[in-house]
Amino acid sequence: MKFTVKKDVIIKPLQLVSTPATGPAGANPAPVYSNVLLDVRQDHLRMVCVDERTEMEVTVGQLSGVEPGATTVNARMLLDSCKTADKGEVISFEQNDGDPQVKVSSGNAAVTLVSIDADHFPNVKNIKQIASFSISESVLRKVINSIAFSMGDKDMRTFLNGMMLGMSGDQLILATTDAHRLSCRTLKLDEPVSMAQNAAVESGDANPGDGKTDLQVIIPRQSVLELSKLLSDSKEKIEVIVGLNNIKIVTPEFSYVTRLVDAKFPVFAQLFPRDSDLLCEVLMPCDLLRSAIQKVAVINSENKVTNARASCFLSPGKFEIMFENNRRETARDSFQITYQGDNRQFSINYNFVQQILGSCDQSYMKLRLAEKSAVFESPDNKPGSELRYLVMLIKS
Repeated sequence: MKFTVKKDVIIKPLQLVSTPATGPAGANPAPVYSNVLLDVRQDHLRMVCVDERTEMEVTVGQLSGVEPGATTVNARMLLDSCKTADKGEVISFEQNDGDPQVKVSSGNAAVTLVSIDADHFPNVKNIKQIASFSISESVLRKVINSIAFSMGDKDMRTFLNGMMLGMSGDQLILATTDAHRLSCRTLKLDEPVSMAQNAAVESGDANPGDGKTDLQVIIPRQSVLELSKLLSDSKEKIEVIVGLNNIKIVTPEFSYVTRLVDAKFPVFAQLFPRDSDLLCEVLMPCDLLRSAIQKVAVINSENKVTNARASCFLSPGKFEIMFENNRRETARDSFQITYQGDNRQFSINYNFVQQILGSCDQSYMKLRLAEKSAVFESPDNKPGSELRYLVMLIKS
């Protein structure tokens, strides 16, 4: 195996593909999981990294002096070796037949890395496709970032530790919950989801109403967080391929495969209060609400997400928020709103509200208050394209 490539060409793809292999020390159970597969063809280099949950693959062109072959070397060491090359410098990779070492050189510097035979690299089987759809890369990234914060973390109920993806016709629904709050986003695709005839059909919520999805899967929490970092703001279409046990995201820069959570997401449509159950509805300016929360939070010395109970008061033309800490110190703030209903008082975790405001790019959010919950939703919601957040109220 032999080839040369410019540092500027290989460094970014190598950083991307190394994600599964360069995690915390001891995260991978076998040495080969810490390696990157270098598969050199006549006109391109295919690089693959895997762990027990995911597979990342990138392809690099613009090679020269190619002698085809395949091997694996430690991903972190290879990445660090390539980083030391000067900008624009050519990096040479070479391994002679039968030699257990790979030589990586640039300029006057050279590093030899111990390899593991490519035959021992984990072979991730092809996905048995049951559904696929195309979506703008920036749209998928924005949707993930708007709801990822309410996923469960290491919960014994495994269906909470991830993001639900539901598909029905030309509509997607994505939802996350940790049993204390729920985030839900629906959006309309340019083209309907391509569904295999033998797809395993599972019943679920197509929207926070009475619809049904044709297929529903759960993407693991860690994979969702990784995707939020890997996806870019490009408006180019990417392909999402859903299998029975895994899902694959294919972009112009990389392909990412992750195992799915073997569980069913809870039915949540009935959690959203009906119009007849609402106590009041008011349009909240996000900047003023965010500022008020920050002002009352200054006395929360413990700064814990769970120790953030705030009392809220609605009265005609005014919203007031008050927080009391363990030392019985209090902080208050208020601002004007366009509300002419009855006086209302409720208690809510202000950290949950803060995360909602930090995850959406709305100027206003509509607050729909019920006896046991508060729903924050975009005032721009329309059928097929909705953004909703539900937070359970704290009992007095």
